[in-house]
Amino acid sequence: MALLSMNAHRLRTSLTMLGIIIGIAAVVSVVALGEGSRRKILEDISAIGTNTVEVFPGKDFGDEKAVNIRTLVAADADALAREPYVDSVTPEVVTSNTLRYRNVSVNGSIQGVGEQYFRVRAVKLAQGKCFDETSVVRRAQEVVIDEGTRRTFST
Repeated sequence: MALLSMNAHRLRTSLTMLGIIIGIAAVVSVVALGEGSRRKILEDISAIGTNTVEVFPGKDFGDEKAVNIRTLVAADADALAREPYVDSVTPEVVTSNTLRYRNVSVNGSIQGVGEQYFRVRAVKLAQGKCFDETSVVRRAQEVVIDEGTRRTFST
């Protein structure tokens, strides 16, 4: 009886089948998109470390008043480093300024970081050596630059 009804109403049957196919394809696409997004987010999180916590001054991320808050100081990083459950701590200060080398001047971002920065961020140097605790204590004027900066100043 059902086959007779399907045969008698071919257009309705075809449209119903098309609707089912489109519905299944939509569900599969949404699930695949969600899974791909989940993997990308987890990949990004694991790139900075699954147990990494960043502390910023201010009430919320992007707080415009945070730039004027001076209650988060280097001693806080030292206190965190003394905790038994903490592996690595690095303070970080970021500013923009003019970078000069010989006759080349460019505007750039400057980051002041602690000696454990590269461990915390899982960054490997392509060449050269990293500064250490002694360099930080002595306030040595040592610089680590990225490849783009190297190319800019090597002209």
